[in-house]
This record gives sequence, C-alpha cells and structure tokens, in this order.
Amino acid sequence: MRFTTGKRVINIKGACCGCGATFIAVSLAEALALYSDSVAYLEGACHDNCHSIPFYELSLDRNIWPGRFNDFYDLKKHGLPVNSRVNYFRGVNWVVSTGGKKEPGKEIHPEEIAGEYVICDNAPDAVRSDLTICVIDVMPAKVLASAEIVSKLKEESGDHIRWIMNKTRGRNSISDAEKFLGVKADWSLCAADEEAVYDAQFKGEPVTAMSLEEMRKDSSYGFACTLNEIAMYILTLYPVD
Repeated sequence: MRFTTGKRVINIKGACCGCGATFIAVSLAEALALYSDSVAYLEGACHDNCHSIPFYELSLDRNIWPGRFNDFYDLKKHGLPVNSRVNYFRGVNWVVSTGGKKEPGKEIHPEEIAGEYVICDNAPDAVRSDLTICVIDVMPAKVLASAEIVSKLKEESGDHIRWIMNKTRGRNSISDAEKFLGVKADWSLCAADEEAVYDAQFKGEPVTAMSLEEMRKDSSYGFACTLNEIAMYILTLYPVD
C-alpha cells in the first residue's frame, strides 16, 4: 500500500537527537541516485534554528554557485514555487535552506518538489510517507532517550517502518538495544570514520563521495555497502511505474 501518489516518500526519522539520521538520509539519497535520476532530499523540521546541517555538511556552499543556489524555504515563505531542480548535485535535488527559523504553515511537502523518490529527513508529523526508517544510536544513554519515540513509531507506523541501528560496536551493542526497545534491526551501521569525515569537509567534498563501482569492489567498506543495500530494497519495494 502506498500513501502518496506519483512519488515514493521515505521518511528518515531519528529516535533521538544526534543519532545520525541526517547523515544517513543524505547518504541514502546519494545511494538511490546511483540507480534513479529522479531523487530529492527534503530537509525536515529539526533543522530550523540558526544553521542548516545538510547545506554545510554536503559542502553545497562550495559545490553550487551562490547565484544558482535556491533556498527553497525562502521561496516558500514568499509564495514562490519550489518544484525546480536548481540545487542539483551528485544526482540529487537538494531541497534545503541556508538556515533560519522555518515559519509554521510554510513547511515544504514532498508533493511540491521535483523528484520521484523523496528522502525526507525527519519530516513533520503532517507528512505521510510510504516508508519510515528509524535511526537508533546504540549508545546506552541514546537508547534510553529513544524509548518514547520508538514506542510511538511502533504504534503509528505498523508494517511501514524499518529500523537501523547506528554507530554500532559489535553484535552485543545491537542486541542490547533491540531487547530494551522491543524492535529487531533491519540494518546496522558502524560509526563513521571521524578522520574521513574531517578530510572530506576540509576538502569541500561530500562525506559520502563513493561511486557504485567502488561500493562493489570494496566489500570492507561496510557503510557504503549497507546504504547500497537499503537503496536497492527501496527500489525493489517501490519500483518506478
């Protein structure tokens, strides 16, 4: 069953602050773009203060000419259409802002933007999605902080939810989180290499810069392989008509 018409909307939901949902959402959008030329990333409700995590972590400030970049939330605020693809980079239409408070009632919905596969990064509650993927940090304190949201998602999402255990430290860290929260992980991801993250941002490159061929050749790079697996799962579950 699909909730949306003409689009496949995947909501990446963080179980608590700092669990890595944005990093995974960005990475998954790029992984999907290896197979589809109609992928969009929609920045969600959690990035509404004084900065935009996706804008800077993707180095869009360096990779898209300032005169060409559009702050989609600013367009929405002024009643302008948000269905352009001007923020097209690495195969993804990046529907993001440069920062600032998003006004109530000015949220951007997947139906308004260009892209058949829309990765929503912590979408507002009003947004209906075909599939929710909840990201859980396995650190004990983060697992405790995740209990309320996980319980709510289990009740509301039914069969339309999958679980990612993030920043894992071996099987025990996964099983402990599963047991406490009462869920079964569909995928697990080890912590990202901090040095690689630093080097990528210093060079102005996306952290997830890895080609499909590199994913296939380097089986030791678990993060990329798992993101590729999730992308293929989504494409199989929701093929383009």
